[in-house]
Amino acid sequence: MIYKFYNCIITAFIVLFIFSCSKPDFEISTDPKFNEFNQNWAIYKESAFGGWVNNFNGRFSWDDSYALEGLYYNYIRSLDTRYLDTFISVAKNIFLNSDLHLGIRDTYRNNMIIHGWSTKRYTIDSSYHVFGVTNAMILYPIVKMYNLCNRILNKNDSRLIFFEYAIQFAKEEFDQVQISDFKSISDSIGYFHDPYYRRTLTETPVNQFARVGSYALELYLATRNNLYLAYVNSVAKFIRDNLIDTLNYQYWMYFPGKQLSNNSYEDLGHSILTIQFIILCYENKIVFNDSNILKLLNLFNNQIFISTNQTFREYLVGNQISKDPIFSYYFLLSKYDFKIYKSLSTWIDLNPLILNSYSFLNHIGNKLILNASLKYYFTRE
Repeated sequence: MIYKFYNCIITAFIVLFIFSCSKPDFEISTDPKFNEFNQNWAIYKESAFGGWVNNFNGRFSWDDSYALEGLYYNYIRSLDTRYLDTFISVAKNIFLNSDLHLGIRDTYRNNMIIHGWSTKRYTIDSSYHVFGVTNAMILYPIVKMYNLCNRILNKNDSRLIFFEYAIQFAKEEFDQVQISDFKSISDSIGYFHDPYYRRTLTETPVNQFARVGSYALELYLATRNNLYLAYVNSVAKFIRDNLIDTLNYQYWMYFPGKQLSNNSYEDLGHSILTIQFIILCYENKIVFNDSNILKLLNLFNNQIFISTNQTFREYLVGNQISKDPIFSYYFLLSKYDFKIYKSLSTWIDLNPLILNSYSFLNHIGNKLILNASLKYYFTRE
């Protein structure tokens, strides 16, 4: 009965912000890039079969989250509120299909209905489980947009109703999911270790708890609650302590720890989440310093990107060439070395994306929407 009552409250609240967000409260800017975005967005919607309807295959987490962040960068660059309204429309659908709303119980979290979005694609027995990272993928760009809108929107703007709901959901999710997942290594060092991995006696991959760290940082910026900052510091120290140094660059393994027998070098696509976390920490003066950024620049310029033939390595260490490079957050290094921007934007221009409409694993939200938004955000033209 309590759950049904709570579910009714959620539904009523979401319906309220759907209608309240339907009309802009002020005149919008007009972005000259919007028509190009609209064409890309049509491709994205086609790749999502008109829009994802649940997270059972992880599509809210691994497609919509990147598309949301692309909308964020388009909005902060242009202040064209059509990007913001599209963002809210996508996020609204995600919240309407949370486990709270659908009544899904998490097999690996004591069979509870919790704040989050279950998948059944990644568990051995196809049972429903809310992974910490799949929640963090979704909530990170939403809290990030909350922080932006809280600064720039008129306090009477009806869109803020949605963001107040979203930030409350995120705070309850962090209390219920992420804090219970945290594994302390020492008093000030640790990482988020998902219960599914604990149950199956495997480690949580570095990229996954790095994304939870980025999410915690945005929650700290939203609330100024030092609880979140403490988790950011702990994860940042753990990642820093597990970086492998060479003379010119630093890299890391897929799983935390340098000596695990089943470990392998981190791959390009997953490394983007760790790169993003390190840069966010650096920009907020948390743990990482100039030396770390310099070594990341060298990692990209001297190791990942092969300028002579415009290709990318599949792994941070090794000679295998990536057949389908995913590099979006490496754009964040452009502010420290514009050569990286030129390398990435040139590659995008020379390699137009082709949609395979028969596959749901296109990652168009990342490779098209986010890449294009970062390209325009970091340009100096």
